[in-house]
Amino acid sequence: MLTLSDLRRLASGRIWRAPEDWEDHHMYGRLLALPDEAQPLQRAEMLAALSVATEVIQLLRIARRMDLGSELDPALEALRRGHIALATARLDRLDDAHAARPAAAALRARACILAMTEVLTQHEAYFEGR
Repeated sequence: MLTLSDLRRLASGRIWRAPEDWEDHHMYGRLLALPDEAQPLQRAEMLAALSVATEVIQLLRIARRMDLGSELDPALEALRRGHIALATARLDRLDDAHAARPAAAALRARACILAMTEVLTQHEAYFEGR
């Protein structure tokens, strides 16, 4: 639950200097601290949170460079509140908006969005806090 809480704080817009900072300070220590008795699902959820956090950091960087904060904020707000279906719907709309943009940053944003959406969908119960 601490990892999920940290991810929600991250979705509020705080950008770490690099994804590695978030990974080093929050994820790897927790992964290493998991007892041997931890279930595979628990390990998968931790890795899912790591994946989503990395994509959030990248999207926030891209959004700042492309002045897209107002487009990304609603999706991150839904993620922060644990409303995963709403978050993925908003991410899908953001992806649609970038589909026509040929810029490399738009392509990177779309890749982040697609990766996030996939992980959020696969682990919806975890990200909703259930």
